[in-house]
Amino acid sequence: MTRLATAASAALAAWRLGWHDAWRSLAFERSRAPRPQAALQAWQAGQAARRQRARRLDAPALHRLLQAEAACAAAGLAYPREDAGQQAPWHLPERLATLAANGLPPHPLIAPALLAALVGPPAQQPGSACDALRALLAGADALPARWQGLPVGLAARPAQPARHAVCLHLFYAEQWPAFVAALRRLPQPVDLYVTLPAFAATPELRRLVQAHPRTVLLPTPNRGRDVLPWLQALRAGAFDGYTAVCKLHTKRSPHHADGQRWRDELVQALLPEDKKALQALLGAFEQDPSLGLAGPGAHCIEPGDRQHGGSNQRALARVLPRLGGAAGPDAGQRPFFAGTMFWFRPRALAGLRAAPLSADDFEPEMAQTDGTTAHAIERLVWPLVEHAGYRVTRLPA
Repeated sequence: MTRLATAASAALAAWRLGWHDAWRSLAFERSRAPRPQAALQAWQAGQAARRQRARRLDAPALHRLLQAEAACAAAGLAYPREDAGQQAPWHLPERLATLAANGLPPHPLIAPALLAALVGPPAQQPGSACDALRALLAGADALPARWQGLPVGLAARPAQPARHAVCLHLFYAEQWPAFVAALRRLPQPVDLYVTLPAFAATPELRRLVQAHPRTVLLPTPNRGRDVLPWLQALRAGAFDGYTAVCKLHTKRSPHHADGQRWRDELVQALLPEDKKALQALLGAFEQDPSLGLAGPGAHCIEPGDRQHGGSNQRALARVLPRLGGAAGPDAGQRPFFAGTMFWFRPRALAGLRAAPLSADDFEPEMAQTDGTTAHAIERLVWPLVEHAGYRVTRLPA
C-alpha cells in the first residue's frame, strides 16, 4: 500500500470513529444539561473544538487518538481535562497522540512507568501512549503480568474466613493509607475484598496486599461506580458466611467542595477511633440477629429532604420493578444513607442479591452526579433490609 493510500485509509477510519464519538458526546451532554437546547449548544461548542484538533493532527495521529478514546469510552476511563478538545470524560489530551507510554499523564490507577514496562520496548516510541492504553483496556486479562503474584478472584479467599469482612471499592489509590489506618482500629482480623476497575495498573496494589495480607482483589468493569462491583461480589457469594460486612469506597466527589471531609466523616462513623464504640457495633451484629444495616446517622437522608428523590425518580421507577417487591410498597419513602457506606448483614440483602440486575442495567461512566441506577440502589438498601424483616440503626457521628 502506498503512503498516500495509507494516509487515506487512516483518514477514513478517523472520520468513522469521529462520527461515532460525536453521537456519544451528544448523549453525554444530554445526560447533564437541564434542557435539550443547553445540551445542543454545549455539544456544538465541543465539536467545534474537536474539529480544530483534527486539523492540527495528521491522519495517523488523529486515528490513534480516536481509537484510544473509543477504548476509554468502553472501559469508563477518564483523564483530567487539559484542553478544549476534551468535551466528554473519555476524551484524551491532544498531546497523547505523540507521547510515549511512559509520558502518560498521572491517573489514580495507572502508573505510566509500570504500563510502559508491561507493554515493552514499543512503549518508548513517540505516539505509543495511545497504543499502550488500548492494550491495557482490552479487559481484565490484558497485560496479565500486572496481576502476577496478587490474590485475584474469589479463589484467593482465605482458607479460614474471619467473622467480619470489609468491601472496599478502590479508585483513588492514593487514599489507601487513610483506609489502612481505619482498618487497624478493628479489634480482630477481617477479610478485605477490594473491588477495582479492571484497567488498574499500579504498584499500589502490591503495597496494599503487603499492608493487609487477608486481601482479595476483584477487578471489574468501571461501571456502576462502587455499587455494581459490590452487587456482583454479593451475588457471587463473596460475603457468604460473614456476620457483618463493612462497605467502603475511596470517595472524592469532585462535584462537592467538601468531598474529602464527607468521606472522612463516613469512615469515622463506621470505623470509629473509640475502641469501645467499635466493639459494641460488632457485638451488636453478633448478638442481635435482627440487626441488618448500620450506617452514619449524620448522613441519613429522610423522606422529604430535597436530596431524597431529586433527579432519581426515573431511576427508581426503572429499578423497583426489577426487585419484584423485595423493597416493599413504600420503598421510595424510606430513609437512606448518603454515600453508600455502611455495615450490613449479607442475609439481609437477599432480595437485592436475587434481583435480575446485570451490568447492562447500569449506565456507562459519564461522570454522572445523580440519576443513575447506582443512585437508585443507594436509596433502596434501607427498605430492602427492612422488608426482609431486619432492622436498621443509625450510628453516631
